Amino acid sequence: MDDEIAVSAAFIPELGAAENIEFGSLTISGPGPTDVLVAVQAVAVNPVDTYIRAGFVDTPVVLPHILGRDLVGEVIEAPETSGFEPGDRVWASTLGHEGRQGSFATQAVVPVDRLYHVPENVDLLNLVANSHPGTTAALSLIEHGGVRAGQSVFIGGAAGGVGSAGLAIAKWLGARVIATCSSKDQERVQAEGGHVVLDYRDPHLTQKVREAAPGGVDLAWDTSGHMSYETLAGLMGVGSKIMVTAAGRDSVAVPWGALYTRDVSVVGFVHSRAGAEQMRRAAGVVSQGTRDGWLRPHITKVDGLSEARDAHLAMEANQVRGRIVLQTG
Repeated sequence: MDDEIAVSAAFIPELGAAENIEFGSLTISGPGPTDVLVAVQAVAVNPVDTYIRAGFVDTPVVLPHILGRDLVGEVIEAPETSGFEPGDRVWASTLGHEGRQGSFATQAVVPVDRLYHVPENVDLLNLVANSHPGTTAALSLIEHGGVRAGQSVFIGGAAGGVGSAGLAIAKWLGARVIATCSSKDQERVQAEGGHVVLDYRDPHLTQKVREAAPGGVDLAWDTSGHMSYETLAGLMGVGSKIMVTAAGRDSVAVPWGALYTRDVSVVGFVHSRAGAEQMRRAAGVVSQGTRDGWLRPHITKVDGLSEARDAHLAMEANQVRGRIVLQTG
């Protein structure tokens, strides 16, 4: 192992704009003693991929850098004691950062503790589309949020990839979900299990949430990062949690008095720092939800890996609704 291997990949020679993305042949380091070599079949495009490519995320990046976090594929070679064998169908969701090359290639090197078996009877495209938003939602609601059956959960941006996954997982946990989205998405979010679905622009939003949860919600997660903390503070119950996984670059006002006097915790985390065991548990939720059909992605485009540049340009231009999946074959 550790020999160099040749791949076809979507990569960048340096951090910067999406126009820097190239597609072609590249040589990368082969797997080490605790790595698995995977033949990649499909990958998904995530907003965080654009942040890493642009240099907005503080993480070690090896240049030239292969894009992408998620993959589904088949094991080519693996350490004898890894639990993986050639031919196994597998998936991953934590490549492309912390010095790891990404997934947008015909072959990828994945650490053993960051690779998961694909359950039987699972659609591979659905699984790769679910992988990043689904694990993010599982980390938020289960690992950090501790959501339990019977609790009230508020999810802002419930029509987006992460928000939709959060709605599905909260419902699976037995929580009562109050969700916001745009008016054109309300019917879909309602069908996906939102107990109360509100337009995020509703001037009476706080009042309507409080009517749905008179004691305040137990957890609030604005997946868009655009809601004001003044609004969020008005939704919270005693001992509740606000999850923070997205935010703008500018400073914002936070009404700390309204939060600490109700024992509200503000909990921030990033997917990139999840430990291997946390990710393994989150991956188990995603695998189960995809297999059982209650975690369903909104795939709006399936394209070839060579179209990665156009996918990044479309995402940064806010032209993407749903998930883009790219195939290697």
